[in-house]
Amino acid sequence: MKKNFLYYAMAAFVAVSLAACGSDSDDSPAGDNPQPSYPTPTYASTAAAFTIATAQAPTTTDGAKLTGINITESGKAVFEVTKGGRKLYAAYNVTKVEGGTYTIQGAGTVSSSTTRTSKGTSLGISVTITIDNQTYTFQTEEDVQAQIVYEQMAGGSNLDMIARTWKVKSMKLTLSGDITALSLPVQGGDLSQFVDEVKKRDTGFSDEELEELNREIKSLTIDKTGMLMLEYTNGTPDVATWKWNGGNYANIAIELKDSEMGNKFIQDNSAIDLKFTSNTCIFTLTTNLEGSKKNKYVATLNINMEP
Repeated sequence: MKKNFLYYAMAAFVAVSLAACGSDSDDSPAGDNPQPSYPTPTYASTAAAFTIATAQAPTTTDGAKLTGINITESGKAVFEVTKGGRKLYAAYNVTKVEGGTYTIQGAGTVSSSTTRTSKGTSLGISVTITIDNQTYTFQTEEDVQAQIVYEQMAGGSNLDMIARTWKVKSMKLTLSGDITALSLPVQGGDLSQFVDEVKKRDTGFSDEELEELNREIKSLTIDKTGMLMLEYTNGTPDVATWKWNGGNYANIAIELKDSEMGNKFIQDNSAIDLKFTSNTCIFTLTTNLEGSKKNKYVATLNINMEP
């Protein structure tokens, strides 16, 4: 049950980020009509992703390795740390890019020797990051070799539209099945309001299961290299990969990178149906849920987001 319940919550937030690239018509699929226009993100021309081979990766004394860095179009710096076979993530804000050097608020600097159009680069790294209340310092005495990944995906203007950071505007959860139907709208990304209402009903979801959703979405970030990140107000991120689902660039599929993170039971390659209006993005995800007591439901989650 926990797997399905977390699946619909996370997948829905992922899907809504695509809504901004749809048409102005409520009834038309994405790409049929002129698209909304959003400002170009501040770091669109300098965004890049760096993949560091394990043998080259800066390493701490406890064996943690810095294996990846994503600098997104909206200026998020997402660090991937590999430790004990797991992928751990931390997110910070970029404050300046100058001469190949990314200055990252509260973390340090990352310098690339070549532009993102190259396939490889050498990186100078001096950062201190925190993950799960543990601090990691990565310092390179000599530059390390890394692969550059940028704009590997198709998608045209739709890709330009979705590659940014998004804020949840409102959500609506509908449950129907073995309980009296529940339909609950909330403002913003506060999942705890759903949790409080579901706890009032005999749904078969345990308090422990529901506690996994007892938090608030701060933002969702998508970049052009196939990274998707949810940031929560407590500072923790969930990071996934994404890809287009179908050829019309109106749906995506997702896959979490770390199976032990907060939304660890998301089903891979989940597709989301989307509709668009002139000033909001609306998606609909419908899925079957089963509680601990084997109660069965159909859940629909609608979310509006804005850039």
